[in-house]
Amino acid sequence: MKNVALKILFPCLIVLASSFAASAQEPEKQKSAEEYAYDETERLRKMLDLGPNQTFYVDSILQHDFKCMMDELKKHQEAGVQDINIYNKVRKDWYEKIEAAYEKIFTDDQMYEYRLSRGQVKKDKARSKAIAERKKQARKEAKLEGEF
Repeated sequence: MKNVALKILFPCLIVLASSFAASAQEPEKQKSAEEYAYDETERLRKMLDLGPNQTFYVDSILQHDFKCMMDELKKHQEAGVQDINIYNKVRKDWYEKIEAAYEKIFTDDQMYEYRLSRGQVKKDKARSKAIAERKKQARKEAKLEGEF
């Protein structure tokens, strides 16, 4: 019985160990600012039902601001800054700028849902239900327009 278990477990352990060794040898490539911007734009587009113009603006904002933020972080890194608080402040400042830009292009409902996703506001069940109803009505209207 032990031999059967060893014959099954041993090959599994070898495969597992070799996969860890292979992943350790290939350092994970860090995403570029453009990749971060694209991923976040897509996430927001789906989550907030962004229109084409809003999606364009979000992508433009993120392409610019993520690149600037990463450049600033890199500048601190190259200067040898080791205080994590400085890096966190840079990120916080840039996210505040991004959020201020979002306020100009998002509806009140979209801004509420965005802040809710970031944990910045507590969930208001009545408001969430009203938003869901408005989305449902908008989809229904869009479907009716497509039929005519």
